[in-house]
Amino acid sequence: MENSGIEMLAVILTKFQVAIATLVKGVIATALAVLLDSALLISTAYVFIGLHVLSGWMVMGRGGIPWNSEKWFKTSMKLLWFPIVIISTKWLRVVYDIQLPIGNIVAGFLSVNEFKGFIDNSGKLMGIDIWNVISDQVDWKKIFSKVKGK
Repeated sequence: MENSGIEMLAVILTKFQVAIATLVKGVIATALAVLLDSALLISTAYVFIGLHVLSGWMVMGRGGIPWNSEKWFKTSMKLLWFPIVIISTKWLRVVYDIQLPIGNIVAGFLSVNEFKGFIDNSGKLMGIDIWNVISDQVDWKKIFSKVKGK
């Protein structure tokens, strides 16, 4: 009879250990799933940051403008915050079971914004406005006549 309290405590502690281990295992599995799911999006965003930075260096080198600390700080913050934002939005989707792929939308927005900067820098290097060149190649009347017709 004397040992029943100790045995009860031992059983409770083992159940507590199993519960904590299951919780930790679940958190780690979810974190790995989110990280692996986000890896391609983060890599894509980094590629576009790299293109933007390299083209910016070329523009600055051509103009004789030195790389200042403000630009370095902005680039460093992009390299730090882009993956955090992408992983956070993916994590929100997993935790709250959101059907909208908000991580993909955010990563796409960030990547498109960096790609726009790359295109702007490329235009400066070539001495043309690339967006106007692209716009001139599109037959806007044909596109909008099909939209109006429907």
